[in-house]
Amino acid sequence: MMWAHRSQLLYPPGDERGSLDAASWALREQQMQALLAHGGRAQFDCTAFDSWCWKAVGAWPYSQPGYTGSHLASLLPVYTDARQAGIGAEAVFGAGTGHHGALVLEPDPVHGDPLLQSHGRPGMDRLRLSALAASQAASGHPGVRFCTVARL
Repeated sequence: MMWAHRSQLLYPPGDERGSLDAASWALREQQMQALLAHGGRAQFDCTAFDSWCWKAVGAWPYSQPGYTGSHLASLLPVYTDARQAGIGAEAVFGAGTGHHGALVLEPDPVHGDPLLQSHGRPGMDRLRLSALAASQAASGHPGVRFCTVARL
């Protein structure tokens, strides 16, 4: 659903969450579907988008979306072998508390280059881990860790 309406997905100006982000986060899946079907727009940063997707399928146990650092701290274990990343796992790019998160759409247990869905700008991208990792490294955020969703 979100991919089909990717042109209606906004990204918070200056990467600062605001009231539109809060309103989007509060929507249930059916409400989001109705909003987008009628031409409405939703706004998330990357981590809130990932959390909302988990929430929409009943897997997010928290009342707020968190951020990359809180995901790294609570979605344990965190691992680095991309061959282990299953559908819905979050790839967090950058050192420390992280800089950007994207969801695994198609695992690649053989080569470790899964297909990711990334909302790091208005719209959405689908690209291989290798491409997003190279882009993040080029902008000063090298490295990737994965957050498991197995315990959600």
